[in-house]
Amino acid sequence: MTLVSAVTPTYNRADYIEGAIATVREQTHDPIEHVIVVDGSTDDTREVLADYEAASGIRVLYNDENRGIAYSFGRAVRAAEGEYVAILGDDDRWRPEKTERQLRAMERLPELVDDPEEYCGVYTAGVRQGADGTAERIDTGAAGDLWPDILVENVLIPDSSKLVRRDCVLEVGGFDTEFPHAVDWDLGIRLAREYRWAYIPEVLTEREFHADNVSGDIQFGDPAYEAEAKELVYEKYRDAVETHVRGPFLGALEKQRGLAALESGDRLGAVSHLVHAARHDPSVTVLATLALSALGPEAYRAAWRLKERVA
Repeated sequence: MTLVSAVTPTYNRADYIEGAIATVREQTHDPIEHVIVVDGSTDDTREVLADYEAASGIRVLYNDENRGIAYSFGRAVRAAEGEYVAILGDDDRWRPEKTERQLRAMERLPELVDDPEEYCGVYTAGVRQGADGTAERIDTGAAGDLWPDILVENVLIPDSSKLVRRDCVLEVGGFDTEFPHAVDWDLGIRLAREYRWAYIPEVLTEREFHADNVSGDIQFGDPAYEAEAKELVYEKYRDAVETHVRGPFLGALEKQRGLAALESGDRLGAVSHLVHAARHDPSVTVLATLALSALGPEAYRAAWRLKERVA
């Protein structure tokens, strides 16, 4: 049977890590090893994990200080022994059949594509649970060759839905410790530049948002965080962006800047950014956002709620 390695970094999440361990143990596929990297936690994480360290299939590694999520993910991947690594945030959960379904999808690739070696892995649809009980289905549908469109938006989500060939992750350089945020998007860009992705349009991953998520509380989207992530991508991949996706990328960046301004109460600044967004990418979405910005953040949130209800 194919050995899969679930890799989980954790930092001061003693209340969540046992749930991550349970979701791996409940997988219908066997064998799975679980590599957990404790990133200099100062809470009760070590005490919580003490009962698990001797358990079969669980390995706990400790950073001597807080080194960040990219370093911790990288350490877990390097320590992993599986043919595949499965990304798992400590606050994310899997449906029991997730790993089994993904391996089956990878095994079927020779029947469906000319060169299955071009595929680095497979991800799934998911659901995000808001603190107020709202739920958002995540179902991008993106598959196959995602380059260069992935420079514009990170379509490889949910992050914890990915099952990736370990050798592919190492070949593209693993997680970049110099990339301060959106490390999953950065790795996804480099993987998409070299490989293709398979996709399962079934909800097999769940995430609950809370105040200390690494990427912030994005119940309605966190435009300031998204804008910062896009700025980092632009800085690192400027040549590729300018060559392949300049208009759509700058349109998406200005849109997020506009929404961030709208959230902060700067309606004039929001309109200015969204006008620039429309100039770069005069899509229906940008123009609709521009129109809503004139009504203020509450109108935008109401529209967002309506969209989620329909979805």
